[in-house]
Amino acid sequence: MTISDVVILIPGFLGFDRIGHFPYFANRVGAGLRGCLAGEVDLDIPVIPIKTCPTESLANRQIALLHTLQEIDYRLGAVERIHLVGHSTGGVDAYLLTGEKPLDVNSSWAVLDWHKTRQKIRTVITVASPHAGTCLALSPLARFFRHPVWAINKSPSLAMIMSRLAFSLHADEMALGAMVGAITDAGGAAAYMLNVLRSRTLVDDLRPQHLVTVHDHFVQDPDLRVLTRSIVTMAGKQTPNYSVGGRPPKTRRPDLFFKGMYDYTAGSGFDDAYDDPGWVKAAVSLVKESLYGPKMIYNPCTKLRTITPMLNDGLVNTARQLINPNSKNSKELLALVVGDHIDVIGYYPRYAPTSDVDNTVRETQLRSGVLHSGSGFGDKQFFEMLRRISHTIVSRIRTQDDVDIGALSRNQFWAANCTE
Repeated sequence: MTISDVVILIPGFLGFDRIGHFPYFANRVGAGLRGCLAGEVDLDIPVIPIKTCPTESLANRQIALLHTLQEIDYRLGAVERIHLVGHSTGGVDAYLLTGEKPLDVNSSWAVLDWHKTRQKIRTVITVASPHAGTCLALSPLARFFRHPVWAINKSPSLAMIMSRLAFSLHADEMALGAMVGAITDAGGAAAYMLNVLRSRTLVDDLRPQHLVTVHDHFVQDPDLRVLTRSIVTMAGKQTPNYSVGGRPPKTRRPDLFFKGMYDYTAGSGFDDAYDDPGWVKAAVSLVKESLYGPKMIYNPCTKLRTITPMLNDGLVNTARQLINPNSKNSKELLALVVGDHIDVIGYYPRYAPTSDVDNTVRETQLRSGVLHSGSGFGDKQFFEMLRRISHTIVSRIRTQDDVDIGALSRNQFWAANCTE
C-alpha cells in the first residue's frame, strides 16, 4: 500500500531518537500529533521520529537527514509527500535541506539526491530552532563541550552551573529515564558517546556569526515549493497561582540551573561582533507585535519577560528562532509559545492520578523536564501547539499548489527592508 503522506520528527542537538527506552521526543508527541492529524483528515499518516549525526557539522547532519528520508521513502513504498517537523537544530537541518545547493560545496543534489526525495518535501515546521544561531554557543559552557579540561581551568563558574544541573536532575523522571535507558542499552549508548566524542563541530556551527554566513549564501529552492513555518519559544518570568491536576495553587519560578542557562544564552557580555542587529531587531519587533495575539500559546497566569534580543528559552535566543523576521510576511511565524526549550518536546511538569495500595487516589508528578523555567507550560499549551502543527500539515495536503515560497534570503531581506 502506498503511503501518501508521512511526518518526520527531527531531533536537535545530540541527535538521538532514543537511548534504550528513553525517547528524544516524549512518546506523547508522536501519539498526540497522530491523533490531531486523524481528527482533521481521513488519511493514515505515520509520524516517525528519526535520529541524525549527534554533534557533527550542519553539512554532515544534512547528508544524514537526506539519507534517512530516502530510506523511509523506500521502506514505505514511494511516499507522495513528506512533512518535516524539526526541534532545535533539527529545524535548522530541515530548512537547510530545502536550499538550491547542499552545504557541502564539493557536492551537488544531483549526486546526493538522485532519488529526488527532496522533491517530495511539502512542509517544514521548525520548533525553537536557532536559525540565526544561539549565544549559548559563545558561552563558557560551549567551550567546556569543546575542551573540557581547559574550560574548567579557565572558568570556575562552570563548577557552579554543573552543581546546579546535578540539583535540577535530582529526582527528575526525564533524567532518570535517560540514565536507565543508557544502562539498559549499554552497547548503543557507548556507540552514541563515541560519535559525540568523534566530532563536536556542531557547537561552532551554531555560533551566530556562522549561521549569519550560512544565510548570506542560502537560497531556498523554488522548485520544491515548500511551506515553511516557525514556532518560536520564550521563557516566562514566573507563574503565580499555578495549579496542575487539582493541586493547591503556588508560584512556579525558574530554578537555579535554568537561571544559569538563561544567562549564558542571553549573551550578555559576549562580543557584539557576532551579532546581526538589523536581523535580530526585526525579529524582536515581530515578537512584540504577536504578544497576546492569536499566534500566542501561553498560560494566562504567567508573567512575561521583557522582549529584547537577550530573551530566550534557556538554550536558544527567541529572536534568533525565526527564519524570516520580515513583518511584512509574518505568515512564517506559526506560533509564539511561552515555555522552555524542553517543554515543547513533551517534557514539562504534569501530574496524573495514581492509586496507592489502599486505593487512595493521589496526584503524582510524571514529568518535570530538565529546564525548570517557571513558564507554566502544561497539557493545554502542549496540545494546542500540536493542533497548530497538524492544521498546517493538513492545510498543505489540501492545497498543494497554493504556497507562499518560504523565507527571504538574508540579502533579499535587506533589499526589502533597508532604505539607507
